[in-house]
Amino acid sequence: MAKLGTEAIRNLAVDIINENPQGIRYTELRKKILGLHPETPANTINGSIWDLDSKRPDSVLKPVRGLY
Repeated sequence: MAKLGTEAIRNLAVDIINENPQGIRYTELRKKILGLHPETPANTINGSIWDLDSKRPDSVLKPVRGLY
């Protein structure tokens, strides 16, 4: 498969967060995305999701540090 771009990573992250209504830790979210798309560099994933709550405030809530 092809590497994911920033927007595709963010879309996937929002989907994963929505599948986990109890919340998901940053590291778990990163590992799930990397597991689904191992061809995507880990640093690209990190750079795409670290500020997800400010990039997608309408769909992502970050109640405490590291928890989405």
